[in-house]
Amino acid sequence: MSDDKQQKMMEYQMMVQHIKQLQEHLGEIQSQLNDLNVMKNSLDELNSIKGEKEGLFSFGKGIFVKGKYSGNSEVVVNVGSNVCVTKSVEGAKELIDKQIVEMEKLSSKMQSDAQELMGGIAGLQKELQ
Repeated sequence: MSDDKQQKMMEYQMMVQHIKQLQEHLGEIQSQLNDLNVMKNSLDELNSIKGEKEGLFSFGKGIFVKGKYSGNSEVVVNVGSNVCVTKSVEGAKELIDKQIVEMEKLSSKMQSDAQELMGGIAGLQKELQ
């Protein structure tokens, strides 16, 4: 195999690997987007509760505690680096909306990068045949 063909084969393999990594990251982003949408829906449900209501409150990954919710319209939000702030339900939803927009932008950029790589791979495949 010629040096040129060998180099193109290595470039092809690197592009395929990069696409696999992009696909993994896109899957993670989609999962995070789903989680954000679930949180937003949960905040909507929380906001609709009037008066006092008993229920199960999630501590994450299938762990719940029984409790009463008294219609407090504030939530505690982790804003990063283990710093938590109190926000209104609407304020928390706005924060989630901003995160969703950023995640969707990142997802679009990654999809565009993957399409570009696919074009490069198609070109290399033709050259290697």
